[in-house]
Amino acid sequence: MISEEDKTRIKDAVVCSNCLDWHKHCKSECCRIIYVGSNVEELNKDGKFIKVKANLNYDQKWYYVLRDVKYVHGQLLFLKERCINSQGRLLYVHDCSFLKDMLCEGHLQRKPELCRNLREFGDAKKLGAFITDNCLFKYKEMIKNAEKD
Repeated sequence: MISEEDKTRIKDAVVCSNCLDWHKHCKSECCRIIYVGSNVEELNKDGKFIKVKANLNYDQKWYYVLRDVKYVHGQLLFLKERCINSQGRLLYVHDCSFLKDMLCEGHLQRKPELCRNLREFGDAKKLGAFITDNCLFKYKEMIKNAEKD
């Protein structure tokens, strides 16, 4: 059963062509939250940081640096105080340093690939983006699936 709020958002998503027009619904969540992992128990939780092994390219490192995540010796270091366990998913909550008043002030060429190339739900999956429950892509996908049925 679809809630009234979801029905309103689906109507808005039909005419919405970009994330900027969607911020009234999501409040730039993708620029404020990073999905760290689904099984919190497997992560190393020693000391001040939650450590996650990662082999990153320069662009991926830049993405995390903008969110104040350290990358040292093949590990991402997430400050524990910014992490929350949400329904078994570990989320890191910290605004991207380019985010000002729910708008990105980063020049397009300086943004990480993930931010530059995120245009649709398929891109999000391919690029490894975390789609929040309020994301425009979620509602665009719901519309696309409803049209198939």
